[in-house]
Amino acid sequence: MDGWVRAERLRALKDITGVSQQDLSDLLGVSQSFISKVLRKENMLSEEHAVRAAEGLHAPLSFFAVDDSKFANTTATFRKSSTATVTAERKVNQLAREVNRAWDVVSRESGYLDFPSTDLLAAGLGVEKVAEQTRKVLGLSATEPIQNVTHILGLLGVAVVYPLLEDAEDAGHLAISLPSRENTRPAVSIVHRTEGARQRLTLAHELGHLLFDQDLSQPIHSTRAPQERRAYDFAGALLLPESVARARINETTLLRSLLDIRREYGISVAATAVRAQRLGIITQHRFRSLQIQLANAGWRKREPVIVPPEKPSLFRQAAERVFGKKALAFRMSETLGLKPEWINSWLHLDSAADTATVGKFGDGGESQVIRLRQR
Repeated sequence: MDGWVRAERLRALKDITGVSQQDLSDLLGVSQSFISKVLRKENMLSEEHAVRAAEGLHAPLSFFAVDDSKFANTTATFRKSSTATVTAERKVNQLAREVNRAWDVVSRESGYLDFPSTDLLAAGLGVEKVAEQTRKVLGLSATEPIQNVTHILGLLGVAVVYPLLEDAEDAGHLAISLPSRENTRPAVSIVHRTEGARQRLTLAHELGHLLFDQDLSQPIHSTRAPQERRAYDFAGALLLPESVARARINETTLLRSLLDIRREYGISVAATAVRAQRLGIITQHRFRSLQIQLANAGWRKREPVIVPPEKPSLFRQAAERVFGKKALAFRMSETLGLKPEWINSWLHLDSAADTATVGKFGDGGESQVIRLRQR
């Protein structure tokens, strides 16, 4: 057996591609029992097996050489719908680990700093105070709109991949992150392309998980779980500070008046209504009334006032510093064991994936160039 081949990477590739054990058995020319033992870490893989798997599943051979142990057991947090399938979840889960593994290497090699979670958290502070502290760390006032959520995550050392799946084959998952005390250079992956206000809330939501759920040991199975509610409330507090919500909303505020908040703060009318209700600004009766109005106006799927999606830039900047701009996808693929097409999509290297309008919130979607901080 060849010592450089990491057998556990076969399961990772199986989860990403969705192939069956029988498919792997046929591809490698071994018994299904052999494949089963490899997946249970009872058998090793030879270099010949790795070559066959890499060629047959269109992965670089270096995929089988990389060490993914740092993120193998980290519990992921998902934003997903009830339509998400187990197969899709395995794929999204493993791809997110590949993203985090790659960002961890690129961030360190480029000289970027750790996620400053200890600067943002204090024992016993609730979501409103932590959101307020996050704004202070970022140099934002207590009330100003956040022009670009992707950009502020970058300033905190968090890379954003958008979208994780370019072909939108999985509409059941919204986003995924890996909160952990060991994951000091985290990445957030938005699974598929989505409307800008939803993207911004989702990014802020995952930032909440990265801050509050670093000791998570079990997956969160329900959107009603305390961790999910806390992350959602943090996202609302970060995007629409309590003082602003109380100054702009009351029990008689009309649905269309909430569009002005969407236009200025980049948060959906639906999320604003939830925030107002949870802060006690409006009653449950008024909240239900607004929900009915949203449905009757046809705003549940698409609200008026366009909020453009944001396009990340930090991951690409850091990668170019480490690998150079020439043949970037090839160099990253060989070194990090990633498919070139993943890199092209995640870093927006292909012209087809690079069509977002450049500008700030309200005018376009690309995050500003971030000056990589030196150690």
